[in-house]
Amino acid sequence: MSNGADASRVVTSSQMRSMGLSFVGRYFSQYPSKNLTRGEVVDLGTNGFDIFSIYEDGVNDYMGGYNKGIENAHRALNQGQMVGMPLTRPFFFAVDKDVDPNDYNLHEYFSGISNVLGGMRRGCYGSTGVLRALKHAELIDFTFRTMSVGWSGGAGNPGEFNITQTGYINDAFDRDANATGDFGQWRYNWTPSMPSPEPTVHLWIIVMCTNEDPKRPAGETTNSGQVEIIQNALIAEGFLHKGSFVAGRWDTPTKDAYAGWQGKCGYRGHDADGIPGMTTLSKLGANHSFHVVS
Repeated sequence: MSNGADASRVVTSSQMRSMGLSFVGRYFSQYPSKNLTRGEVVDLGTNGFDIFSIYEDGVNDYMGGYNKGIENAHRALNQGQMVGMPLTRPFFFAVDKDVDPNDYNLHEYFSGISNVLGGMRRGCYGSTGVLRALKHAELIDFTFRTMSVGWSGGAGNPGEFNITQTGYINDAFDRDANATGDFGQWRYNWTPSMPSPEPTVHLWIIVMCTNEDPKRPAGETTNSGQVEIIQNALIAEGFLHKGSFVAGRWDTPTKDAYAGWQGKCGYRGHDADGIPGMTTLSKLGANHSFHVVS
């Protein structure tokens, strides 16, 4: 565990050193005055301080649902690239109020974020209840718990979250502590030394996509990152052809291709309906280096 902070204004390495901090959370948003700058990135990184990235326009961002999630994720990506943020690092999208963990708009908001960022880049700043619900729904990968322990879920358990906000340092800095070695941090011209794990495909998410994608307007997807993993495997198996389908969408060509894979696995009739099951999806994953969980 090390000491850090988060701030919505420019931070210098001399300030970090004077407060005895090793990392700082800085913002991306619609508002330039609160946003991380490239100058900060260079200054902090060359002086040995880590950054983690927060995105927030306002406390009601989540109420915009799926479309707001799409919009904010794209803005975060663009702003991150402009300051030199490594493309493998996560953003913590803020839910800075006491929200019902089962709120429909909350889950739709993070579904939109997931559609843009895929896996391992999705974080949330929020209450224990919100973080647990989004983690359980496989909509986030990194967690940053607010200091407001009176909100849903209380304080949580020791070490449960990647980062915990513990109080105030002064009127410009909130105090934070990390509980994991990789808590989403990054640095100028540096990323943590970590193995590249096999991607994980969640069967329930794929089944959801098979139901929801056909209902969405043309070109829209439910969870493009998960579906594209399967589409790439079906291309490699020869059942799906580039240019014949919408990337990330469980469309008719993708369904037909998966039915072909089910046939190759020995299924016939209603058992080869183009809807993945654990057995056939696990076989596809074993052939093409992705892990399948229920």
